[in-house]
Amino acid sequence: QKCSLSNYKIVSKNLGEPVIVFASEAGESISNKFIQLFDISLPRKIDVKIMSYDYFELMKNKEDDVLFKNYNILLILGINTKISNCPYIPFEELLTNESIYILDNILKGLSYEEQEIRQFNSNILKYYSLENVMNTITILNVNVLIDLIDDALKKLQISLSMKIEPKVMYGLFIHLGSLIERLVMKLSNNTYSDIQRFEEEEQEFISCFKKSFEKIMRYYNVEIPIAEIAYLHDYIMNWV
Repeated sequence: QKCSLSNYKIVSKNLGEPVIVFASEAGESISNKFIQLFDISLPRKIDVKIMSYDYFELMKNKEDDVLFKNYNILLILGINTKISNCPYIPFEELLTNESIYILDNILKGLSYEEQEIRQFNSNILKYYSLENVMNTITILNVNVLIDLIDDALKKLQISLSMKIEPKVMYGLFIHLGSLIERLVMKLSNNTYSDIQRFEEEEQEFISCFKKSFEKIMRYYNVEIPIAEIAYLHDYIMNWV
């Protein structure tokens, strides 16, 4: 067993230093910003390494990644970074009761008192609010960015005749906020494994997406690449 909690106590089993890992396809810079919010949410430091890790390397190697050989992974937090047999919290579910329960159990295993855990829960809800996260991950005007993303996602839902859950919307805002900034800064380099198949099979989604996001792309003078549209398609459909 490579990742484990037992009765709220850390089980190392000679697996090395215990760590909490943040990984996001948006890059380690975004993961590091989430770590900053996590750090300031803690009432006191914990004796656990908190680190970002390369998302694509982790997804390619899964349980065989060197990360699992060198560390005792207590938890992975990220977007689409679930590894079997390892505790995992998606960023979009970070504020749910179930996720907070997982975090509370880890802190109990690290000798946190009940009062400290309550303070941590309060801090998590405050620091990981959508507006605060968006302010953390981008240098763009957050109010304008949120309004434009909200407008685009509302149009996309109408055009696709679907309703996207609030927790999925949270993840989309984070991803799109980071994506728009990367496009503005000309830093986007996301790839998709079978882009030709996607373009052939999902022409309706591509068309609806481009029409829905026309306003935000025009405002920032950017074009969202097909590879990014494909990723967002998979992300949305994974929750439907």
